[in-house]
Amino acid sequence: MTKYPIRIQTVEYRDIQIATSDGKNITIDFAYNYQVEPSQVSAIFNTFGPISIQEIEDTYLKTRFRDAARKGISKFTVIDVYGEKSSEAGVDVQQRFSDDVKELGFIVSNVTVGVPQPDAKTQEAIDKRVEASQELERKTTELEIAKKEAERKRVEAQGNADKLLIEAEGQAKANKELQQSLSSQLVEYETIKKWDGALPYVSGSNTPMIQLPTTKTEQNSSAGSVSP
Repeated sequence: MTKYPIRIQTVEYRDIQIATSDGKNITIDFAYNYQVEPSQVSAIFNTFGPISIQEIEDTYLKTRFRDAARKGISKFTVIDVYGEKSSEAGVDVQQRFSDDVKELGFIVSNVTVGVPQPDAKTQEAIDKRVEASQELERKTTELEIAKKEAERKRVEAQGNADKLLIEAEGQAKANKELQQSLSSQLVEYETIKKWDGALPYVSGSNTPMIQLPTTKTEQNSSAGSVSP
């Protein structure tokens, strides 16, 4: 009697050699889940005969998986498979493998792509690529910081300039209003208010330095009018 499990089975294939789109040979471990469609058990038996499901995994399914992996991974560079596109590569392999074996009654899900194991030269190239990417990212970050700092200084300088301009305009307006309000009477009044009554001296003399207005009689007398 040949038994076929209909529960989900997990299969791992290790050290599969695959070439990437940029011609690099890498070694990858894969894993996937599958289950047998109950309605297809008779078809599977008629196709493979009285062999165990483990033998089918190690022969037919492994061969079909290798083909799907080779075609799927060959679309990506070694950097893609090594980095952020590894999950995308896994989806591509899963779709190819699933479409290939589903007609026989195998339902495939969750293909996982392991970390690639490149040869020494490829690893060196990857390391240099990663270092270059990190350096570019660092410089980009520094540039963004410099731009933001320059913008901050520009805004600060503009703010200071605007402040000085507003202060200058305010001072100019105040000076204009003060100039328009000044008159000779106001100046004389402000001078008298601040005078303490003491006369200034020049070289020991008490001769005033300012000429105070005289009375009308004195003005007329100085003009030559003589009284008997």
